[in-house]
Amino acid sequence: MRYVVTIHAIVSLFFSVFLNAQTSSSITISGYVFDDLNSNGVRDANEKGLKDVSVSDQVNVVTTNDEGLYQIKYAGSYGILFVSVPTAYQSEKTFWQRVDTTSTKSQINFPLRKRATSTGTFTFIQASDTHVSESSLDRMQKFRNIVDSVKPDFVIITGDLVRDALRVPETEATRLYELFLTEINKTTAPVWLVPGNHEIFGIERHLSLVSQQNSLYGRKMYRHYFGPDYYSFNYGGIHFIGLNSLEFEDLWYYGRIDSIQLEWLKKDLATVSVTTTYRYISARTFL
Repeated sequence: MRYVVTIHAIVSLFFSVFLNAQTSSSITISGYVFDDLNSNGVRDANEKGLKDVSVSDQVNVVTTNDEGLYQIKYAGSYGILFVSVPTAYQSEKTFWQRVDTTSTKSQINFPLRKRATSTGTFTFIQASDTHVSESSLDRMQKFRNIVDSVKPDFVIITGDLVRDALRVPETEATRLYELFLTEINKTTAPVWLVPGNHEIFGIERHLSLVSQQNSLYGRKMYRHYFGPDYYSFNYGGIHFIGLNSLEFEDLWYYGRIDSIQLEWLKKDLATVSVTTTYRYISARTFL
């Protein structure tokens, strides 16, 4: 029996999504999701494609054919494409890639690596509010010590990753984001992330002095560093979904999941077998 777990980030004040109305529907992206036997990131002749794997641009969801080939009419506006990692595999480096929106045709492959055979049970750690800064590095070391002790299959960190990007200038916000990346890359287990309100960059403009025209303004900084702010992956026969339920208007943020994200969620769940039992688990940040 398989289960679906929808992980709904509600760190401090929920997570949300803001989607630009403009799309790039004229872009066609194709490629292969494949078993990268030698972990070189290139599909070699002896490496088979993986069928029925979902690929998404955060608007549309398509699945691979018997050869592992997918094709998607890019309808997103974030320049991101990701694979919903299937249950028996793990991504080599990252589960998402950037889209070249200047080309009408593009090829993006997703190399995956088969995980070691599991006993049917697994363990994960859910953490939140790491608020990484130079003064919190000792806490991050304690966190990594726990991970090393428990040896989970993966870790989920559900928002408020950095101390504050809301009300600080770009140099400070990017320094905190990069510090978080440095620290989390020291973690021995795979890590999945969703954003919190502290990751929204510069919207308290009377304090940050950041322009709304800044290329990293709002949620763009999160996507620049960490990719999609809502997505799915599979593990142990369970379908996990990370959602973003924070929006902002002018100087304020608030909790809401808009219709575009909900439509994506319907498409994502439509790729899960109709025999799947749906179990919704509500926690502080992943639902």
